[in-house]
Amino acid sequence: MQMIMQRRNNMDILITIAFLALYYILGLGAVIAFKETGLEEVELEKADYLAAAMFPLILLVIFTGWVVERKLR
Repeated sequence: MQMIMQRRNNMDILITIAFLALYYILGLGAVIAFKETGLEEVELEKADYLAAAMFPLILLVIFTGWVVERKLR
């Protein structure tokens, strides 16, 4: 039983990492969409990548809070 729970926890972690990666891509797309003013190429700066990284960070904080709350029950 304990081994099944360990596999389940590992799968939860992998799913969380996958969703954070997808949300990073979504955040990067949002940054590009906000910077785009027409049909020309968009030059991204370091701050743009940081803004895209902050997008899934909010979800990570919410997920971590949910996990801590669940563990403390």
